[in-house]
Amino acid sequence: MASQTVSFTIDDEHDADLQAWLDKQEPRQRSAAIRKALRAGITGASVTLADLAEGLRQIKRMLRSGVAVQADGAGDDAEDPEAAAVADKLAGLGL
Repeated sequence: MASQTVSFTIDDEHDADLQAWLDKQEPRQRSAAIRKALRAGITGASVTLADLAEGLRQIKRMLRSGVAVQADGAGDDAEDPEAAAVADKLAGLGL
């Protein structure tokens, strides 16, 4: 199987977030990180920062309206599988 080099251009202003993300990657691991991010994007299973921000805004609105959550004590230590999957994907993308 042959390797193939693919290049693309990013804009200093418009793509500053991408440049910052690339700068955080280990130099010898950038290609692997880019492949992982692309795969997450094409599977549609990725969560964006905009998604997280919207979720936090919704929680904030609910708390301001007086919504309260009370744990029943059962399963307090159990981690939500969906939340765990999202956290794993974000960690894998270096976010």
